[in-house]
Amino acid sequence: EYYYYTGQCEKALVEAKPFLTADSLPLRLSALLISIFSNISARRIRESQTGIQTVRALLDENRNAPPELRALLDFSGALSHVLSYQPLPAGVPYNQEYVHQLHMALRPMALYVHAHYFYSQEKHTLSIGVAETALVLGSSVSTLGEIYLHLGCVMAYGSLKRMDRARE
Repeated sequence: EYYYYTGQCEKALVEAKPFLTADSLPLRLSALLISIFSNISARRIRESQTGIQTVRALLDENRNAPPELRALLDFSGALSHVLSYQPLPAGVPYNQEYVHQLHMALRPMALYVHAHYFYSQEKHTLSIGVAETALVLGSSVSTLGEIYLHLGCVMAYGSLKRMDRARE
């Protein structure tokens, strides 16, 4: 993740590669997500599509996984599709069906994905509502998800030409 978030996509891909076949499904999903978005940043759309298809396959293969693992799979499916502006695949549930099953540290990011989904549908006020509510209810510890929630608010307010609110 460090390499991806510091703009070093090639290094992120190298570091993630050994985990793409990990026995641990959470570790494998993390590596897939890093690879998908690193490939998008590197303009390797075909490779990112392959990663998204792998996430879809894992969703299908693990329909009967325990609730916590199923929530992680659903979150990964939503994340990989929504943030790459692809339609959600059939069977990926609405956010509220799984977000409460995720680890607390992942919930702000799941809510950001939900807000971003509304943003991509040009439902900016709903996007703001989800993001601001998540921020108000969030913890005192800043997470990456909370940073993205703030970004989501800025994007949605900007789209509504509410630059005063975007700057807040």
